[in-house]
Amino acid sequence: MRLRGPVAARGYVIGLLLFLVLLSAMSWRRWGNPELDAGADLTVADLIADDGFVPYEDVRYFYGPLGIYSLGLAFKLFGSSFTVAFVFGYLQTAAILGLFYALVRRWTELLTACLATAVLAAIGFSGTLFNFVLPHTNSATFGLLCVLAQLLALARGRPLLAGLAAGAAALTRPEFAIVAAVALVAAVVGRWRESGRVAAAREAVVLFLPALVVATVVLGGFALAVGADRLFFENLIPLDFTRVAGFRFQENWAPFTVESLVATLARGALWIVPVLALALSLEGVRAARGRRRLLALWPLAATVLAFAVLDGLSRLTGAFPGTRSVIEDETVRLLIPMTWLPVAAFAAGGWGLVALARRDEPPLGGTWPADLAVIAAAVALAVRAYNEFTTDIYATYYAALPLLVAAIGHERLARRRPGAEPALLGALALAAVALSVHAYVGLYTDNNTEVTTARGSYLANDVAAPAVQKTVDLVRSRTREDDPLLALPDDPGIHFMTDRRPALYEITFLPGTLDSVEDERAAIARLRRERPPLVVIGARRFDQYGLPTIGEDYNRELLEFIRSRYSVTATFGDVEHPPRGSMPSEAFTVLSLDSQFAGRPPTIPSVPTYRLAGR
Repeated sequence: MRLRGPVAARGYVIGLLLFLVLLSAMSWRRWGNPELDAGADLTVADLIADDGFVPYEDVRYFYGPLGIYSLGLAFKLFGSSFTVAFVFGYLQTAAILGLFYALVRRWTELLTACLATAVLAAIGFSGTLFNFVLPHTNSATFGLLCVLAQLLALARGRPLLAGLAAGAAALTRPEFAIVAAVALVAAVVGRWRESGRVAAAREAVVLFLPALVVATVVLGGFALAVGADRLFFENLIPLDFTRVAGFRFQENWAPFTVESLVATLARGALWIVPVLALALSLEGVRAARGRRRLLALWPLAATVLAFAVLDGLSRLTGAFPGTRSVIEDETVRLLIPMTWLPVAAFAAGGWGLVALARRDEPPLGGTWPADLAVIAAAVALAVRAYNEFTTDIYATYYAALPLLVAAIGHERLARRRPGAEPALLGALALAAVALSVHAYVGLYTDNNTEVTTARGSYLANDVAAPAVQKTVDLVRSRTREDDPLLALPDDPGIHFMTDRRPALYEITFLPGTLDSVEDERAAIARLRRERPPLVVIGARRFDQYGLPTIGEDYNRELLEFIRSRYSVTATFGDVEHPPRGSMPSEAFTVLSLDSQFAGRPPTIPSVPTYRLAGR
């Protein structure tokens, strides 16, 4: 039985805070990777703050304006640095966890809310590119923040605030705009179920009108400034990029196949069945005496036997070998406490529909508008990546609401079976610990090498750090502050780390970014004008897009132009066979503009003593 009373309540909260301190200490300055997508946000925010750049007009930016302008404001007020970015991200993380905790408390008791928040914190401090502190894009964390604020407003009966939060979500990533809209529709349906059509119509106006006003005013203003086509179809919804590269990188997230359905159910079973078996065994042990306590453990024994038999049958028949291998990997990496969450969301969705059809009580025990909004948002986020719901992808930002309904389910079962409460709530604590261990062992232990840049320092991957450091040092020593820099194919953070502005409108060159020869020639024309003294090329491959190598499989004309005017100055790392694959870049080639094309005398200080080409 859980402890109760003010002393116990303080203990639960203190325990949660200590867990957050532990996660922070474990990951200190190792958050995200400022070389990759996080570096794009850092670079664009710095351009907004220091150079007055307008995203979508002066620099290409694929996400909504809310997150990037917020980071830009922080840079404007306190200076562009890693310290400011980390503090900004940490405050954002605290806001996400605080809103989530407040939301969970609407449906659960204090202990459950603390445990669920601890699980979300472990997911947020994931040790991957997709984390809360230095996220791959602030539009994702701001999108989650806005949706949580919207749902909390609905739970507290504040529809106007919910509408404003939904409008803010429309200024983040497109999927969060969709989730916010789905939640608003569900809330209107819930109001209709609870109070009738007239009340639902009034609620719809109060919810949707402010959301539409916020989205229309802000995005409309950008559309007038930069052009609607450029805003929506080059940046926010990049049609050409989608046409060329498609969704190959994400096609396994939600393939809607029989195999993916089986895999999802298997993940759910790997979590739900052992938890229920442990709960039943605990009840049996408490009720039994003497030797019968050992016999009361039969649910756990039966579970182990059943899983062993099913595994043997799957190997014998050879059914879904790829899926079996993936699930085994997730189990070994302690990710099952997260990958099963879509099942919780889908189960809540089914239960909500049944309750709605039967005219039962609200399915989660709150109000109909709030319950349906939470369930609909949870299902929408789960569907987005149900077949690969891990911290290795965007699911870090999608996990909060499926986790919320899972926590509610754990507590409701615990209320019905008080004897099993330690097992049912202890499973949430186990999930937090397992995901934290996964993060620490999976990545944080490899990030111990300090990289010092023009914007402060961070702890980088031990293998990649030397090449990044030498590249940053060389660029800073061989260029002036007002010199442009070209970094490709996908290392936009080099601009931020060197304090050098991008030479082109694009700061990443994924397949499809320059989707035509005309686009390449426009970029070449700008390079002729800008004449960046250096070009940095990271050793990157993009097999996931079906176009692995820039200059060979795509953007050949652009690379031919660069090779015709630039000479290799230095290589750092094994550019032909980069260690541990190619994401992020762990090897770089630096090229210098040949003097006959420079248009001005070179200003080259002493060169750091690195391995330079031809020396």
